[in-house]
Amino acid sequence: MGKTPKQHQLVEVNIKENIPRVFILFLQTAHAVEKYCDKELYFKERLSMPQLAVLQILNDNGGTMMPSAIAMLMLVEKHNITVLVDRMSRDGLVMVERGLCSDRRKVNVILTDEGRRVLKKALPVNEKIIKRIMANIDEDTAISLEKNLKILRLNASKELHLISKS
Repeated sequence: MGKTPKQHQLVEVNIKENIPRVFILFLQTAHAVEKYCDKELYFKERLSMPQLAVLQILNDNGGTMMPSAIAMLMLVEKHNITVLVDRMSRDGLVMVERGLCSDRRKVNVILTDEGRRVLKKALPVNEKIIKRIMANIDEDTAISLEKNLKILRLNASKELHLISKS
């Protein structure tokens, strides 16, 4: 029976063709980074990365937004934001304000003072996470990486849009 790799061991994909191998590496990297960020932030501040993202988005956009606008900025479905915001509302990080009599469907998510306090406390932790992940990446490499990641994001977005239309 073969050995099962330990979680901290890196397993190289044995694919000879460059593009498929790099694509698998990209997916593995994205998963590992997301998992590490989530665990570290939760361990230090009892906050998930999506919660931090919502707090940052609200803070950067005047403290109030509609869930659909938050979902668009996070590249997630609106129903995922609704569930997340409900949980954050129970924790006192945001407040959900329903529309007045004219349109009860209109919802605003409002950053609370507690949400601002938690964000302020979590930002230094997030900065340390970023420094650890981006260690050994110089400015030129970061610029090149940004260019390539934007290409991948655009390609995926285009394809997603085509699938959504069919």
